[in-house]
Amino acid sequence: VQAALAVQPDDTVTGQIVVATPETGPDDPGPTITLPPDLESDVDVSEYRQDGYAGSVVRFDGLTFEQTATLTQAAGPAGSKIRFEMRRAGGRVLVGGAVDLTTVSVDRADFQLKMNFPGQVLESNGDADSSEVSWTFTPGEVGDFSAVAAYPDPQAPSPVNWTLGLAVVVALAAFAVVLLAHRTRN
Repeated sequence: VQAALAVQPDDTVTGQIVVATPETGPDDPGPTITLPPDLESDVDVSEYRQDGYAGSVVRFDGLTFEQTATLTQAAGPAGSKIRFEMRRAGGRVLVGGAVDLTTVSVDRADFQLKMNFPGQVLESNGDADSSEVSWTFTPGEVGDFSAVAAYPDPQAPSPVNWTLGLAVVVALAAFAVVLLAHRTRN
């Protein structure tokens, strides 16, 4: 399993997830991907065959944090061994979860997760580099992952808009005072 996710400034996620196993024959389809019905129109699943592996490539664009977490369950029984959470807390995005690989054979196993953020990664238990963090999980173990990234909340009011709004209110109040003073002066 190799997952590459890019968090966008509008708090959506774009990415690609490859789920494959060693081929047992030329007709081996690999692991079955069953998408939740509410994600079928937002996610593209295509066949994957490369380097003796067979499976699927899942591509998506513009999923919410909740939809991305739901997508982790699409890998059938293997998806039930994954806990993935993303949420916003003010100007920070928190990512956390765990992958249970205790029943996975060590032979030819590769489990990776890479995430890119529109801001700086502040904390992580993976390999972090400015705005990107990656984790490599060990077969036969339970691997946990966590990261905290900082970037502006797209739903938060803009300081520029607040300043302009306040300036308009002050200008209207000043105009009203001048107009009232001019009328009562006569």
